[in-house]
Amino acid sequence: MSIYKLEERSIKTIPGTDKEVRFDLEGLLGFPGKNWNPATGKGKIVLRFRYSVNGQRRKFKLGSYPQNTIKQLSAAYKGAVGDVAQGRDPQGQRKQEQREVEQQRIEEEYLLTVSDIGQQFVDWSEKNKKSWKEDERIYNKYIVGSPVANMPIEEVTRRHLADLVNRITDKGAPIMANRVRSWLSKCFNRALENGYLDVVPANRLPSNKEKERNRVLSESELLKFWLAIDEVQNENHRRALRFLVMTGQRLSEIITVHSDHIENGWWTNPETKNGTAHRIPLSVMAMEQVDVEGWVFPGRDVDHINKSTFGHLVPEVAALAGIERCTAHDLRRTVGTFVQSRFGSEVMHRVLNHVEDKLTRTYGLYQFDAEKKKALLTWEQEVKRIIGLPVDNVIQISA
Repeated sequence: MSIYKLEERSIKTIPGTDKEVRFDLEGLLGFPGKNWNPATGKGKIVLRFRYSVNGQRRKFKLGSYPQNTIKQLSAAYKGAVGDVAQGRDPQGQRKQEQREVEQQRIEEEYLLTVSDIGQQFVDWSEKNKKSWKEDERIYNKYIVGSPVANMPIEEVTRRHLADLVNRITDKGAPIMANRVRSWLSKCFNRALENGYLDVVPANRLPSNKEKERNRVLSESELLKFWLAIDEVQNENHRRALRFLVMTGQRLSEIITVHSDHIENGWWTNPETKNGTAHRIPLSVMAMEQVDVEGWVFPGRDVDHINKSTFGHLVPEVAALAGIERCTAHDLRRTVGTFVQSRFGSEVMHRVLNHVEDKLTRTYGLYQFDAEKKKALLTWEQEVKRIIGLPVDNVIQISA
C-alpha cells in the first residue's frame, strides 16, 4: 500500500481507486471514490482517523479533499489525536456537539418574543374578527418599537407590561391605554392557549376610568348636522353619512354595503360584529343613498370607504355644523334612543343588532322584521319633520 503525505501535491498523485490509502500520519486513512480524478481535482477523497477507545476500534471522519483545505484537515486531525490522548472519543465529542447545536436550534425555534406573539395574534384576528384592523393598528403603533417588543415572552413580567400601559396614560391618552391593556390581555391569553406560556403576565394591568358616553343629538343639532353633510365634497361620503343617520348601523358594516345584499327595500348584512346575519329595513330616504351597483360606498383606490376615514367624517361634519364633539356612536345612540322611546328596548336592540343572551338566541328565533320596519319608517318621518320635509301621516307596513 502506498503512503502519502497530507499535502496537496502528494494527494494529487493518488490514483482514482475505491481502495483505502494510508497517509504518513498515524491512523490517518483516505478513501478515494471511483469518481476521484487527480488530473482535474474533481470528485473527493474522504479522510478518516482510525483510533481505539476503551479497547474499541473506531473511525472518525475528519473531512474531505478538496472540499476542505489541507489546513482544515490538519487541524481536524490534530484535534482528534489530542482528544484520544486525553481519553476522549472524537466521535462522541462530535455527536455531543451536534446534539447541542440541535438543542440550540430547537430553543431558538421556540424562543418567541412579544412581537412574535403579537403578529400571530394580529394574523389570527384578521381571520376571525371584523375589527382586526384596530388590533393591527395597536400592534404597529404601541407594541412594535416598545421596550418589550423584542423580549422573550418567558422573561416578560407584569411590571414590564404595566409600565407600557402607564406610559401611554402619562402621555395623555388614558382611553387608548385601556385599549392597549385589553389588547395585551387578549394577545397573551392567545399565547397561553397555543401552549407558548404557562402563566399570563398581562392579568390585572392598570386601568383608567372611562366615562360612559350618553350623548344624544337634539333636534336642532341633528338639523345642523344633516345640513352640514352638504358641505362634504365627496359624494360617496355624503351618501354614507346620510345612510348612517337613517339606519343607525355600525360604521364597519355600513362601509361594506354591496348592491347584492339589497333586495325589495331590505339590506341583509351577511357579516356583522356579533357574527350573525342582520336584516335591516330601508326607508325611502335610506334607499336614495344606496341606489348604485356594486360597492355602495366605494373608496378612492379600494373597494369601499376605509373605516378610519368614515369615522373621522362624523366629527369633521359636526365641527362644520358648530356642534359640540359628536361621534358616529352618538348618531347611532340617537337613532337607538328614538326607537326605544317609541317601541321599547327589545325593538331597539333588534334594530341596532345588539348581542342577545344565549337563551334568547337559542329559543327566541323571531326576527322582529315588522317591528324593525315600523321603527325605522317612523324614524324617517321624524327626520323629515326635523329637516323640514313633508311628513307622511300613514306608515304602510307590508305583510
